[in-house]
Amino acid sequence: MKAFGPRLVLAATLSLSIGMHLISCSSSTEPGMDAGTAPAAVTDLTVASFTVTGLTPKARYYFALNTIDDQDNSCGCGNCVEVVCFQDAEVAFADPNLAAAVRDQLSLPAGPILRSDLVNLVDLDAYERGISDLGGIEECTYAAFLHLHGNLIDDLTPLAGLAGLGHLGADDNLIADLAPLAGLNALTLLRLERHAISDVAPLRPA
Repeated sequence: MKAFGPRLVLAATLSLSIGMHLISCSSSTEPGMDAGTAPAAVTDLTVASFTVTGLTPKARYYFALNTIDDQDNSCGCGNCVEVVCFQDAEVAFADPNLAAAVRDQLSLPAGPILRSDLVNLVDLDAYERGISDLGGIEECTYAAFLHLHGNLIDDLTPLAGLAGLGHLGADDNLIADLAPLAGLNALTLLRLERHAISDVAPLRPA
C-alpha cells in the first residue's frame, strides 16, 4: 500500500480469499500511522478487513493488494483502490426537504449527516420533494446521477463543483441560468424541460 502525499508512504499486504486457499495478511506503516491487528488467514470467500489509522486529511492514498496461497503461489496488483482521506464533519443542507431526500437515499433516518456518509451517495432520487435550495449538495462530491425533477429550484450554483456529475435531470423547476454547469465536463445527459432558459452558451465546449 502506498500513499502519495507529503512524506506519506504506507505498505501493507491485505487478506483475500481465492477458493479454498488460505491468504495471509501483514502490514507496515510509517511512525504515527497504525494498521491495527491484521486479520487471520481466511478461507472460502470469507470477507476480512483491517483498518489503517493516523492518515493525514486531504491526502490521497493508493492501496496495493498482494496475496499468497497455501502452495506459495503469489499474485498482486498495485494502485487497485484509491482513497482520499478527508476530515469528517457534519454536513448542513439549507433545505430540509433536500436533507430528507439525502437521508432516504442513504437509509439514514436520524443523526447527523457526515461527509463520510456522502461517499456512498452516487445516485440521488429527489423527484417532487419541494426542494427550493440546493445548498449543501456541493458536499456530495461522489454524486454522478441527480434526479431533481418537479421541485422549486432556481439556482444551480451548488452543483458547480461536482466534477463527477454525469446525469442531471431537473425538468419542471424554476431554472433560468445555466452558468453553474459550465465547468461540468463529465455531464453527458442533461434534462431541463419546461424552463425559461434563454442562454445555453455555458453548455458549449470551451
